[in-house]
Amino acid sequence: MNASAAGPSRDGHTVRHAVQVDLVTPSQHESLVDLLCELHAYYNEHATVPRDLVRNYLVDTLLGADSPLQLAVAFDNDTVLGFAAISLTWSLVDPTPDKRRHCWLKELYVRTSARSQGVGHALWRGWRAMRSSRAAHGSTGRSRRRTREARRSMKDSVRRSLSSGSATGCPSRT
Repeated sequence: MNASAAGPSRDGHTVRHAVQVDLVTPSQHESLVDLLCELHAYYNEHATVPRDLVRNYLVDTLLGADSPLQLAVAFDNDTVLGFAAISLTWSLVDPTPDKRRHCWLKELYVRTSARSQGVGHALWRGWRAMRSSRAAHGSTGRSRRRTREARRSMKDSVRRSLSSGSATGCPSRT
């Protein structure tokens, strides 16, 4: 989904991003690793974490076949500006088809340099539009199986392409 996010920068000038929103792709993994490192530093002041650890956690756990999360990203080109970690769950109260599926937002984080520019809002609007589109076209067990297979394939290709990656740590917040 395409969206435009704009807002004043810290110096008062309006900044525009041609923001797109979709589920994270392999070409965005390194940018998302950067953002996850920033998130780690945000919650753990002056702490660093090895990039390899973050990368492996992203690929093996967050994007793993058994993960309950879906990672939606707001991006400009292949630079991830923000992400939402979302889990879908079933209602215990309402079994009607249009109300039984619930969304749980685990985390929504926007890159420090992209804040106050509407990126978070575009991310949420984009996620809702994606879910509405998928609900309108129906989600089948077959498409979920293809998603799991694609994640496995993506995980294998990322491991192969990153096997020679560096073991540098994420920068700390200063």
